[in-house]
Amino acid sequence: MALYEHEDALMCRIFPSSLDSLALNWYHDLPSSSIHSFAEICLAFIAQYSTYRDMKKGSNYLFTVQMEHAETLKYYIRRFRLASAKVENCDDQLAIVAFKRRLPSNHPFFESLVKNKPNCMWDLLIRAQKYVTLEEEKKSLASKFNKTNNWEQRHYTRDCRTLKKYIEELISKGQLKEFVKVEDKQPQNQNNFLKKDQIENSTSEPEQIVNTIMAPLPLEVHMNKERNVYCKKREIEAPEEFSKKCVKLDVQSEVSFLPQDLKLIQSPHDDALVISIKIGNCLVRRILIDNGSSVNILDDATVEKMRLEQDKIKPFEQPLIGFSGIVTYSDGVITLLVIAKSYSLLTDFLVVKATLPYNAILGRQWIHKMRDVPSTYHQVLCYQTIYGIEEIRGDQATARTCVSNGMGKQNRELGSTRNPAMEEVNIVPINPDNQEFVRIGSLLQPNEKDQLLKLLQINRDIFAWKPEDMIGVRPEVICHHLNIDPSKKPVKQKKRNFAPERN
Repeated sequence: MALYEHEDALMCRIFPSSLDSLALNWYHDLPSSSIHSFAEICLAFIAQYSTYRDMKKGSNYLFTVQMEHAETLKYYIRRFRLASAKVENCDDQLAIVAFKRRLPSNHPFFESLVKNKPNCMWDLLIRAQKYVTLEEEKKSLASKFNKTNNWEQRHYTRDCRTLKKYIEELISKGQLKEFVKVEDKQPQNQNNFLKKDQIENSTSEPEQIVNTIMAPLPLEVHMNKERNVYCKKREIEAPEEFSKKCVKLDVQSEVSFLPQDLKLIQSPHDDALVISIKIGNCLVRRILIDNGSSVNILDDATVEKMRLEQDKIKPFEQPLIGFSGIVTYSDGVITLLVIAKSYSLLTDFLVVKATLPYNAILGRQWIHKMRDVPSTYHQVLCYQTIYGIEEIRGDQATARTCVSNGMGKQNRELGSTRNPAMEEVNIVPINPDNQEFVRIGSLLQPNEKDQLLKLLQINRDIFAWKPEDMIGVRPEVICHHLNIDPSKKPVKQKKRNFAPERN
């Protein structure tokens, strides 16, 4: 502001930016055209807030500061220095007298001030620092002694903190198990467990066997010959024969889930496992890990956002059957590189035009090839690499957002679908001279149609055929108006430039 001290108009404009809320309200309440220069606004401000200034106190104010009972010398010096700062032209010798007089006579520092009078207030503070250090050292030693000698303090055994800490250390080392009751964070309902006699009865022969539905075929199996070969390979053999042909996997380490994995999870929950990984050259979010899907699905809107070339999408029409039996056909298949941290895998995706709340769905094909172990309860996806077990954490907030977005789309689709007319309607004139017509169902019997027409003709005056017929309605109710102040001058806003896709 010093650079513009000679520009009076600019100083007046900058002045409100230095005001707080209360002072700013005062500034806005000033009468119009009441300020003509920066000097006038300064005088008005001083006249308004001159009473808010802290008045300087006299030297006698120092004698009101007294060291309280059980107060340390450190806090007494702090309060005395704050009081001396409020005294105008504080004299050192007077401050020394006030400090010594308000200090208890039995204090060690009082005896030192009497024997050796300090030259100035700075000399007094330097000498007082030694006594402050002595007080703090005595206090520290006393606290250590109290902690190590609990027998000198009378208290009950249940209130002994040292004993509790020692017992907790023993429990953490695995001792005292017979005295510890382990409680689960999420207690299970005892009614969910079967009794021993019920378990024995549950192993008896079932009354009926319910078989599963046929599972869909993978992407590479879509020709008749290949389908027959694939089905023969998938025939289930006897356990002893299957064990002979079983290929052992090079499992170097095992995947396990620990209670520590639930620290960052909001539980209880029923959230799906939604992750974010790199597909192609893009980081794709809102990816659903679905064990119930036999294929990998990529939304066509996601393909457009990834700016993939349409030539990479190979024509392929694969029927996708939902839970309710609704069939959706894919537009094609595209092969992309899915990168999960240190592991990458070429994956086939079906491109589908559908209103999905997710950008992509990774099904059993990708899960089994990656040898993933997903856990929706722990919200984590674990898989084995040459570097050991890696994991990708799910995003609970994103999963819940996807569910709410999907429910919103379904509600909008249900609301937009209207029931079609049950029958066709015929336009029948009531008063041809005034062009007054009504619509009547075409399936009415002739006698019913005649009775209805007579009724409408008798009571045709209750219908509003023109706006003039709506008598008794105030114009304020039916007329459109803008709720603006008529005394204000309309201002045309400047054009706002958005991103190209939003313009």
